[in-house]
Amino acid sequence: MTIWLTSDRHFGHENTCRGFSSWGTRPFASAQLMDRILISNYRQVITNEDTVYDLGDLTLAGTQHRSYVERIISQLP
Repeated sequence: MTIWLTSDRHFGHENTCRGFSSWGTRPFASAQLMDRILISNYRQVITNEDTVYDLGDLTLAGTQHRSYVERIISQLP
């Protein structure tokens, strides 16, 4: 078992791909592509035996997009 810390994944946040951030632009054509790659990379490293602490900004979607957030979380070990 490994303990992981993560933050600021910003699933679904189109602006992270468009340069509207003070910390730079992520190299993805769309948030949908970014989400797929982030999930794939996560699943290659994290196992069901690991503990992950997400320190914030998992998504940009708020409570009005609960099903989107649940769909993202359901894909992560």
